[in-house]
Formats: sequence, structure tokens, C-alpha cells
Amino acid sequence: MAFRTAAAAGLREALADAGTVVLEPVSRVVVTVPSEVQGAVLTDLSGRRGHVAATEGPDDAGRVSVVASVPEAELARYVLDLRSLTAGQAELTIEPERYDVAPQR
Repeated sequence: MAFRTAAAAGLREALADAGTVVLEPVSRVVVTVPSEVQGAVLTDLSGRRGHVAATEGPDDAGRVSVVASVPEAELARYVLDLRSLTAGQAELTIEPERYDVAPQR
């Protein structure tokens, strides 16, 4: 039992000295929507801690593409919310991108 206690104390001290952080997965999200709802989609992505990387101008059909990086924790209900936000007119692509430091909360 003494060895377990010593090992636990040593591990706690080593982790505190190393300055460990918790990482969270971040995904690359591409949303293609009619230009009329682009503002609503941008606002929604920002509210999900998303960082908009680019918006690609309207195509022949008047649709714009929004490219953003969003933490996966914020994407749990995004498909459903996007469908109601755009009346089912959006196209969505989500792919893993990287890991970032998770917020303290």
C-alpha cells in the first residue's frame, strides 16, 4: 500500500510540474446554404465556438459555402439545428481536422 501511495503522489507531482492540458477534437465544417441565410449560419457557428476560415461567394444557384473550424463537443445537435435554421436547404460536410486545448470550463 505504501508503494501505491508513493506512486500516486509522484504522478500527481509530475503532472503538476509538466503543465498538462486537456485537448479536444476540432472538425472542419463546410456548410453550403442559400445566400439569404448566410448570416444566420455564421452567427450560429460563432455561438458554437467556431472560427470561420472562409466564405466562398455565390455560385450560379445563389448558394454560398462557409468553411469553419468547430469543436466536436459543439456539433452534437448541429445537423438538426442547421436543418431547422435553413428549412432543410443546407448541405453539410464534417471532417476531423486537429486537436486544440480545451477551455478551462
